[in-house]
Amino acid sequence: MSMPEEWTVERQLQAGSERGRSLFRRFEELVGACGDFTHSVLKTTVTFRGPKRGFAQQVGCGKR
Repeated sequence: MSMPEEWTVERQLQAGSERGRSLFRRFEELVGACGDFTHSVLKTTVTFRGPKRGFAQQVGCGKR
């Protein structure tokens, strides 16, 4: 049985447009200015997590 594929922020962003990637990176900078965070990445979402809980999500970054 093969291992499930790992989802990463970079892999999520590959499906999006250049504008979408730029918006995501800018949002990521703004979140970082508020304090430490990590990403929790699933197939269709990226959650920004603070020390105690998730506080923002990016859902879908495909071309629209």
